Amino acid sequence: MGSCRSISNNLGVQDRKKKKKSTFDYNNIKINKNKNNIKSVNGEASKSESKNLSVKRNNKGVILTIVIFAGFIFINIMMIKIKKRKIICSKSVVPLYKYTLKRLESIDIYRHNKGDLEFARAIKDEKLKEKMIELVEVYYKQYYGNVVDDTFNKKVFYSYIESYIKDNKRKLNYYANFIAINWII
Repeated sequence: MGSCRSISNNLGVQDRKKKKKSTFDYNNIKINKNKNNIKSVNGEASKSESKNLSVKRNNKGVILTIVIFAGFIFINIMMIKIKKRKIICSKSVVPLYKYTLKRLESIDIYRHNKGDLEFARAIKDEKLKEKMIELVEVYYKQYYGNVVDDTFNKKVFYSYIESYIKDNKRKLNYYANFIAINWII
């Protein structure tokens, strides 16, 4: 009977050894951070595991870059909408006038040392000249006479200026300047 126990004990030890060999031993792994290789104690590198680590690191960088870029675009769009709303919803025409001067500078139409009305009359494009003279007259009434002109449609004027600038510039330059102007103003 004693011999049966010893046989069963020996089988139990052998089963435990097999179980240990079939499980993965984490104590025998070394990670070389400089080479991104995983090596066992025997010195064998697991290339598939090292590729997985480098791919995961590259994916994190790409995803982070995309998220930052998308966040930047979102912030720009929100800033543009907020500033447009501020200009159009303002009771004063002064913000629209200042915005228009900045936007016209992006297509090389500068005020220099001229008065507002002289600047508007010096514009070569006839339709733009008429619109700017109308804006300056409303601006003068409000700035000097404290008279608010409710008939002047700021939204239509804003849209006209943007479409005029878009037509006179390449699209890439237009959007680059549009974003830059909204960061400055």
